[in-house]
Amino acid sequence: MNLYIDVGNTATKFAIDNNQEIKHLKTIDTKRINEEDDVLDVLELENITGVYVSSVVPLASKKIKEYFRRKYNIVAIFISPEDKSGVIIDIDNKDELGADLLCDLAGAKALFGFPLLIIDLGTATKFLFIDNKGVFFTCAIIQGLELSLRNLSQNTALLPLLSFDEVKPLLENKNTKDVLVSSAYYSHVDMINGMVARYKKEVGYPFKVILTGGNIKNIQKDLDFDYEVKNNLCLEGIKVIVNLRK
Repeated sequence: MNLYIDVGNTATKFAIDNNQEIKHLKTIDTKRINEEDDVLDVLELENITGVYVSSVVPLASKKIKEYFRRKYNIVAIFISPEDKSGVIIDIDNKDELGADLLCDLAGAKALFGFPLLIIDLGTATKFLFIDNKGVFFTCAIIQGLELSLRNLSQNTALLPLLSFDEVKPLLENKNTKDVLVSSAYYSHVDMINGMVARYKKEVGYPFKVILTGGNIKNIQKDLDFDYEVKNNLCLEGIKVIVNLRK
Protein backbone atom coordinates (compact mmCIF):
# COMPACT_ATOMS: atom_id res chain seq x y z
CA MET A 1 0.00 0.00 0.00
CA ASN A 2 1.04 3.58 -0.58
CA LEU A 3 1.26 6.13 2.21
CA TYR A 4 0.38 9.72 1.30
CA ILE A 5 1.51 12.63 3.46
CA ASP A 6 0.28 16.23 3.31
CA VAL A 7 2.68 18.43 5.29
CA GLY A 8 1.17 21.83 6.02
CA ASN A 9 2.49 24.66 8.15
CA THR A 10 0.11 23.79 10.97
CA ALA A 11 -0.86 20.13 10.56
CA THR A 12 0.42 17.06 8.75
CA LYS A 13 -2.09 14.50 7.46
CA PHE A 14 -1.40 10.86 6.70
CA ALA A 15 -3.49 8.52 4.56
CA ILE A 16 -3.11 5.06 3.10
CA ASP A 17 -4.18 4.01 -0.38
CA ASN A 18 -5.23 0.39 -0.80
CA ASN A 19 -5.81 0.92 -4.56
CA GLN A 20 -9.56 1.32 -3.97
CA GLU A 21 -9.85 4.37 -1.76
CA ILE A 22 -7.83 6.75 0.35
CA LYS A 23 -8.27 6.24 4.09
CA HIS A 24 -7.27 9.06 6.42
CA LEU A 25 -4.96 7.60 9.02
CA LYS A 26 -3.91 10.37 11.39
CA THR A 27 -3.22 14.08 11.73
CA ILE A 28 -0.16 15.27 13.66
CA ASP A 29 0.89 18.82 14.49
CA THR A 30 3.71 19.71 12.11
CA LYS A 31 5.53 21.39 14.98
CA ARG A 32 5.81 17.98 16.70
CA ILE A 33 7.38 16.44 13.60
CA ASN A 34 9.91 19.28 13.51
CA GLU A 35 10.81 18.98 17.19
CA GLU A 36 10.28 15.38 18.35
CA ASP A 37 12.23 12.29 17.33
CA ASP A 38 10.25 9.20 16.27
CA VAL A 39 6.87 10.93 16.69
CA LEU A 40 5.83 9.10 13.52
CA ASP A 41 5.97 5.78 15.37
CA VAL A 42 2.35 6.42 16.39
CA LEU A 43 1.33 5.60 12.81
CA GLU A 44 2.03 1.88 13.41
CA LEU A 45 2.45 1.21 9.69
CA GLU A 46 2.42 -2.19 8.04
CA ASN A 47 2.75 -3.34 4.43
CA ILE A 48 3.71 0.12 3.15
CA THR A 49 5.52 -0.09 -0.18
CA GLY A 50 5.67 3.58 -1.19
CA VAL A 51 5.66 6.97 0.55
CA TYR A 52 4.61 10.09 -1.36
CA VAL A 53 4.74 13.54 0.20
CA SER A 54 3.41 17.01 -0.47
CA SER A 55 5.26 19.42 1.79
CA VAL A 56 5.65 23.15 2.32
CA VAL A 57 7.84 22.75 5.43
CA PRO A 58 11.52 21.98 4.68
CA LEU A 59 12.46 20.80 8.19
CA ALA A 60 9.50 18.41 8.38
CA SER A 61 10.40 17.14 4.90
CA LYS A 62 13.90 16.31 6.08
CA LYS A 63 12.60 14.53 9.19
CA ILE A 64 10.10 12.47 7.20
CA LYS A 65 12.70 11.52 4.61
CA GLU A 66 15.14 10.38 7.29
CA TYR A 67 12.48 8.51 9.27
CA PHE A 68 11.24 6.33 6.43
CA ARG A 69 14.74 5.57 5.23
CA ARG A 70 15.82 4.55 8.73
CA LYS A 71 12.69 2.67 9.86
CA TYR A 72 11.44 1.11 6.63
CA ASN A 73 14.28 1.43 4.13
CA ILE A 74 11.88 3.38 1.90
CA VAL A 75 12.85 6.48 -0.06
CA ALA A 76 10.04 9.02 0.36
CA ILE A 77 9.15 10.70 -2.93
CA PHE A 78 8.21 14.39 -2.78
CA ILE A 79 5.77 16.06 -5.15
CA SER A 80 7.41 18.80 -7.23
CA PRO A 81 6.24 21.47 -9.70
CA GLU A 82 7.57 19.25 -12.49
CA ASP A 83 5.00 16.53 -11.77
CA LYS A 84 2.06 16.02 -14.09
CA SER A 85 -1.23 16.91 -12.43
CA GLY A 86 -3.84 16.57 -15.15
CA VAL A 87 -4.21 20.36 -15.07
CA ILE A 88 -2.73 22.72 -17.63
CA ILE A 89 -0.46 25.10 -15.68
CA ASP A 90 -0.04 28.52 -17.30
CA ILE A 91 1.84 30.74 -14.87
CA ASP A 92 5.04 32.75 -15.24
CA ASN A 93 7.22 30.50 -13.08
CA LYS A 94 6.08 26.95 -12.37
CA ASP A 95 8.74 26.59 -9.67
CA GLU A 96 6.75 29.05 -7.56
CA LEU A 97 3.76 26.70 -7.43
CA GLY A 98 3.77 24.95 -4.06
CA ALA A 99 3.29 21.19 -3.88
CA ASP A 100 0.13 21.66 -1.82
CA LEU A 101 -1.44 23.85 -4.49
CA LEU A 102 -0.50 21.44 -7.26
CA CYS A 103 -2.10 18.58 -5.32
CA ASP A 104 -5.26 20.61 -4.64
CA LEU A 105 -5.55 21.32 -8.36
CA ALA A 106 -4.95 17.69 -9.35
CA GLY A 107 -7.45 16.32 -6.83
CA ALA A 108 -10.18 18.86 -7.55
CA LYS A 109 -10.05 18.49 -11.32
CA ALA A 110 -10.05 14.69 -11.11
CA LEU A 111 -13.01 14.66 -8.72
CA PHE A 112 -15.10 17.58 -9.99
CA GLY A 113 -13.96 18.47 -13.51
CA PHE A 114 -13.82 22.14 -14.45
CA PRO A 115 -14.33 25.10 -14.36
CA LEU A 116 -14.01 25.43 -10.62
CA LEU A 117 -12.75 27.60 -7.79
CA ILE A 118 -10.92 25.84 -4.98
CA ILE A 119 -10.87 27.61 -1.62
CA ASP A 120 -8.27 26.01 0.66
CA LEU A 121 -8.86 27.21 4.22
CA GLY A 122 -5.58 26.38 5.91
CA THR A 123 -2.83 28.42 7.53
CA ALA A 124 -3.35 30.67 4.53
CA THR A 125 -6.65 31.01 2.70
CA LYS A 126 -5.97 30.20 -0.95
CA PHE A 127 -8.22 30.69 -3.98
CA LEU A 128 -7.28 28.55 -6.99
CA PHE A 129 -9.20 28.93 -10.24
CA ILE A 130 -9.33 26.42 -13.11
CA ASP A 131 -11.07 27.87 -16.15
CA ASN A 132 -13.48 26.28 -18.63
CA LYS A 133 -10.55 24.93 -20.68
CA GLY A 134 -8.97 23.17 -17.71
CA VAL A 135 -6.23 25.78 -17.31
CA PHE A 136 -4.88 27.10 -14.01
CA PHE A 137 -3.35 30.53 -14.48
CA THR A 138 -4.03 32.56 -11.35
CA CYS A 139 -4.68 32.41 -7.61
CA ALA A 140 -5.08 34.58 -4.54
CA ILE A 141 -3.40 33.91 -1.18
CA ILE A 142 -4.46 35.63 2.05
CA GLN A 143 -3.49 35.14 5.70
CA GLY A 144 -5.74 32.44 7.15
CA LEU A 145 -8.41 32.84 9.79
CA GLU A 146 -6.68 31.15 12.73
CA LEU A 147 -3.30 32.67 11.84
CA SER A 148 -4.79 36.15 11.94
CA LEU A 149 -6.21 35.57 15.40
CA ARG A 150 -3.05 33.84 16.66
CA ASN A 151 -0.84 36.71 15.53
CA LEU A 152 -3.11 39.17 17.27
CA SER A 153 -3.04 37.14 20.51
CA GLN A 154 0.73 36.61 20.51
CA ASN A 155 1.88 40.04 19.41
CA THR A 156 -0.45 42.32 21.35
CA ALA A 157 0.34 42.97 25.01
CA LEU A 158 -2.26 42.13 27.68
CA LEU A 159 -4.56 40.25 25.26
CA PRO A 160 -5.58 36.68 26.14
CA LEU A 161 -5.10 33.73 23.82
CA LEU A 162 -8.11 33.77 21.53
CA SER A 163 -10.12 31.09 19.73
CA PHE A 164 -13.25 30.72 17.65
CA ASP A 165 -15.03 28.48 20.14
CA GLU A 166 -17.85 31.01 20.44
CA VAL A 167 -18.37 33.82 17.94
CA LYS A 168 -21.05 36.31 18.90
CA PRO A 169 -22.95 38.67 16.61
CA LEU A 170 -21.21 42.04 16.27
CA LEU A 171 -23.72 43.91 18.41
CA GLU A 172 -23.38 41.47 21.34
CA ASN A 173 -19.68 41.97 22.03
CA LYS A 174 -18.99 43.87 25.25
CA ASN A 175 -15.38 42.96 26.04
CA THR A 176 -12.04 42.99 24.24
CA LYS A 177 -11.82 39.22 23.75
CA ASP A 178 -15.27 38.91 22.15
CA VAL A 179 -14.72 42.01 20.02
CA LEU A 180 -11.45 40.68 18.59
CA VAL A 181 -12.78 37.17 17.91
CA SER A 182 -15.91 38.49 16.25
CA SER A 183 -14.03 41.08 14.23
CA ALA A 184 -11.51 38.54 12.93
CA TYR A 185 -14.22 36.00 12.13
CA TYR A 186 -16.69 38.21 10.26
CA SER A 187 -14.01 40.10 8.37
CA HIS A 188 -12.62 36.80 7.09
CA VAL A 189 -16.04 35.42 6.19
CA ASP A 190 -16.95 38.63 4.39
CA MET A 191 -13.61 38.56 2.59
CA ILE A 192 -14.33 35.05 1.29
CA ASN A 193 -17.88 35.95 0.25
CA GLY A 194 -16.57 39.07 -1.46
CA MET A 195 -13.76 37.22 -3.24
CA VAL A 196 -16.16 34.62 -4.60
CA ALA A 197 -18.47 37.40 -5.83
CA ARG A 198 -15.49 39.08 -7.51
CA TYR A 199 -14.43 35.84 -9.20
CA LYS A 200 -18.00 35.38 -10.48
CA LYS A 201 -18.00 38.92 -11.84
CA GLU A 202 -14.60 38.60 -13.54
CA VAL A 203 -15.06 35.05 -14.86
CA GLY A 204 -18.45 35.68 -16.42
CA TYR A 205 -19.62 32.05 -16.58
CA PRO A 206 -20.74 29.51 -13.95
CA PHE A 207 -18.19 27.47 -12.03
CA LYS A 208 -18.26 25.09 -9.10
CA VAL A 209 -16.77 26.10 -5.73
CA ILE A 210 -14.89 23.50 -3.68
CA LEU A 211 -13.95 24.03 -0.02
CA THR A 212 -11.09 22.20 1.66
CA GLY A 213 -8.76 22.78 4.60
CA GLY A 214 -8.87 22.75 8.37
CA ASN A 215 -10.82 25.98 8.83
CA ILE A 216 -13.94 24.83 6.95
CA LYS A 217 -15.69 24.02 10.21
CA ASN A 218 -15.17 27.55 11.49
CA ILE A 219 -16.73 29.51 8.65
CA GLN A 220 -18.93 27.46 6.34
CA LYS A 221 -22.23 28.27 8.07
CA ASP A 222 -21.89 31.95 7.15
CA LEU A 223 -20.93 31.59 3.49
CA ASP A 224 -23.53 32.92 1.06
CA PHE A 225 -22.69 30.91 -2.07
CA ASP A 226 -23.15 27.28 -3.13
CA TYR A 227 -20.19 25.00 -2.56
CA GLU A 228 -19.09 21.41 -2.04
CA VAL A 229 -16.77 20.29 0.75
CA LYS A 230 -13.92 17.90 0.09
CA ASN A 231 -11.77 17.18 3.09
CA ASN A 232 -8.25 15.92 2.44
CA LEU A 233 -8.24 17.25 -1.12
CA CYS A 234 -4.44 17.47 -1.14
CA LEU A 235 -4.18 13.77 -0.29
CA GLU A 236 -6.55 12.97 -3.15
CA GLY A 237 -4.33 15.03 -5.41
CA ILE A 238 -1.23 13.12 -4.35
CA LYS A 239 -2.92 9.93 -5.53
CA VAL A 240 -3.74 11.50 -8.90
CA ILE A 241 -0.16 12.68 -9.38
CA VAL A 242 1.30 9.32 -8.33
CA ASN A 243 -0.94 7.52 -10.83
CA LEU A 244 0.13 9.91 -13.59
CA ARG A 245 3.76 8.96 -12.91
CA LYS A 246 3.09 5.35 -13.91
